[in-house]
Amino acid sequence: MLATILREIDAGIAIFIAVATAILLKECAEAVAGSAGAGDRGSLGIAALLLVCCGYLPAFCKFSNAVHGTSVEAADFHSYMFWEVAGCRLASREAALDRVYEFHASDFFARIEPLPGAAEALRLLRAKFELHVVTSRQSDIEPQTRAFLARHFEGLFTAAHFGNHFGREGAKTSKPEMCKRIGAVALVDDSLTYARQCAAAGIPTLLFGAYPWNATDEALDLSIRRVARWQDVLAELLVKGL
Repeated sequence: MLATILREIDAGIAIFIAVATAILLKECAEAVAGSAGAGDRGSLGIAALLLVCCGYLPAFCKFSNAVHGTSVEAADFHSYMFWEVAGCRLASREAALDRVYEFHASDFFARIEPLPGAAEALRLLRAKFELHVVTSRQSDIEPQTRAFLARHFEGLFTAAHFGNHFGREGAKTSKPEMCKRIGAVALVDDSLTYARQCAAAGIPTLLFGAYPWNATDEALDLSIRRVARWQDVLAELLVKGL
């Protein structure tokens, strides 16, 4: 009896979510249609290659557990500095870089999949904004990154910009600087650090996901808004507006 009730509750929740999502998508489509011909589109920075558009961290965990015998999960990452995460068993920043580079050369990295709903949301946003990838990724995985974008997000991004923040060689460019260069009107990012940097530079940021590494008890700057998933991004940018 209880199992039947729980199944009915689950079904009811699923139907509610589906209806709510359909209503939101309809509102977003209407907002896009209403903005057609309203003038030049603003640039929107998408920090697309971590946990905003793809499952980078879950794939890294699978790699680390399979190859290095760890038992780490994405929920263990209170920081995106991997050497600060006890479950990774990394003694230093250099050791973390070694493992990340090894991960990038593995099939685990090659098999990363996009997040559900990302491509659909980006297609709606593309009608109103010029979309750019603004990523901290290393320059030496640019070819793989561009191949991933072409495979899963073909035609959606105007350009991709690489900060090379954890690269062993080459110049590094901050997220605010990349956003300024493209004239970004906003950034979607899962990093609290980058969100704060962009807020300080006058760039509104949607802080994506309820992740341990972007949790804080401190009040956020007024130009930072939290969004749990892609439907929330659409609501903020297409229905409510910046």
